[in-house]
Amino acid sequence: MGKKSTIEQDQPHDAIERKILATASAFQVPENLSQYEIWALIERRIAKRPAEKVVSFHFNTFLRIAASFLVFVLAGFAVYQSQEVSIQTAFAEHKTITLIDHSVVELNAASSLTYNKLTWSLTRKVYFTGEGFFSVSKGEKFEVISPNGITWVLGTEFNLISRDSIYRVSCLEGKVRVSNQEASSQVILTPGLKTELKQNRLTTAQPYHDNITSWITGEFYFENTPLNEVLNTLEIQYNISIVTEKDSRTYTGYFTNRNLEEALKLVCLPLQLKYDFTDSTTIKITNNK
Repeated sequence: MGKKSTIEQDQPHDAIERKILATASAFQVPENLSQYEIWALIERRIAKRPAEKVVSFHFNTFLRIAASFLVFVLAGFAVYQSQEVSIQTAFAEHKTITLIDHSVVELNAASSLTYNKLTWSLTRKVYFTGEGFFSVSKGEKFEVISPNGITWVLGTEFNLISRDSIYRVSCLEGKVRVSNQEASSQVILTPGLKTELKQNRLTTAQPYHDNITSWITGEFYFENTPLNEVLNTLEIQYNISIVTEKDSRTYTGYFTNRNLEEALKLVCLPLQLKYDFTDSTTIKITNNK
């Protein structure tokens, strides 16, 4: 049994024993062979067994593949970004924008519109804030996404305000579907109807006054409109800053963007408000009672 002792010194006992038993079970013990000859035969059989396959993981190859994929993704993103078009209007500025499909957007002051030329053929989608009048060419669904809600049309004309917490959509032609951002409130509009966001819910469709798009020609009409919204419109149209106390009253009337003094009088006098210029661009409004 000296042979067994040598194997135990060279390799762990349990592993050798399992390998011997597995090999020995594959053949019958020949007759007329000595003990040493049998052990030699077993060792030769073991030596001829195929080596176990080892699957190696090449980390460098993985890194090269991952880097190539990342480059591909970044290149695609760069192309997408390069095709993005963004238009903004400053305070006291109006713009007329013609889109790829010949839809036209009139942008009021302090508004922005963004779309991507690369994906336009797949989806007519624009991102919008501020106020705008949309005249949409007929075709596939046209989608206007703003922070307060989403408007879908096929081919129509509508006016949209999405500024701060104000979200108001008025349909002039065709049909418009309006949703808040969570899609928990939806309203269908037909010509002559509007909806607006109140406490994160859209109001039922209701008629709007005829001067809904008069801002395009520089005239601004209000009907029971919160005073803070009216003053904010003054700031945007004249590029001024108004300092005033909180006032929960509403205003019904109008002004134009052509004469600041006249506009201030039209708003302040009916509400018994006093205005003073603290500098060329800052106006303080106080209660005159």
